[in-house]
Amino acid sequence: MTTLAALNAASAGGFASALDGIFERAPWVAADAAAARPFADASALHTALMRALENAGEAAFRAFLNGHEPLVAGPLPDSLTASSRLEQGDLPLGALIGADALAALNAAYRQRFGFPFVVALRRRTAADVLRELHRRLAAEPAAEWPQALAEVGHVTRFRLLARLGEPVPGGSIRVELAGPVRALVLEREGQVIARMAAPAGGGVTLWREAPLRLGAYRLLADGRPHDFRPEQAEGETVLPLRGPASG
Repeated sequence: MTTLAALNAASAGGFASALDGIFERAPWVAADAAAARPFADASALHTALMRALENAGEAAFRAFLNGHEPLVAGPLPDSLTASSRLEQGDLPLGALIGADALAALNAAYRQRFGFPFVVALRRRTAADVLRELHRRLAAEPAAEWPQALAEVGHVTRFRLLARLGEPVPGGSIRVELAGPVRALVLEREGQVIARMAAPAGGGVTLWREAPLRLGAYRLLADGRPHDFRPEQAEGETVLPLRGPASG
């Protein structure tokens, strides 16, 4: 762990060393961003790091992407970096897909785009990671390039905040009630994650998480279902219920 003040005061080499691992196997990103100091906050630092990556050009970015290892279903290989090991270990894909099937999807993605599938695992459920892999496998290469960059941005921001000891921005799911409801149950990917008696009126926050995992959710209002997918992992997702237990 380090601090923003320490990073601003460090030598160029010390700055790059303190941020090693934020960008997968690419210490040159931090080295290139060092000249932009001082940084006012973590957001400014992350912006400078991403700018250094983007300014390096397509060949360097492609090489950077190819420094990532594919997703695995099962035991994690020793070759994973420490950060990747934590991220993949937190999301047991092996419960949803066999190792050979995932390897085939990974290979198809690499063949189509020329680099491995990169996704911010902390922002999604395991099931949604697989949905995203299928969705992006069907994308046009021109559309996939900026998508990969966006996912790198999410991954590296989470890693940077952890390195600085700063909290990850959270997301929440809030229900706004406009009619009588007795009980609320929130499911994610078929598993109950929250339940409570509904308030007499107004609204209630059912779930908070940092970040909110994107995926398939279902709100049960007195047993009646309302299926939805949050669009953001940070900020508030509001579900209006406009009638008695309506969805």
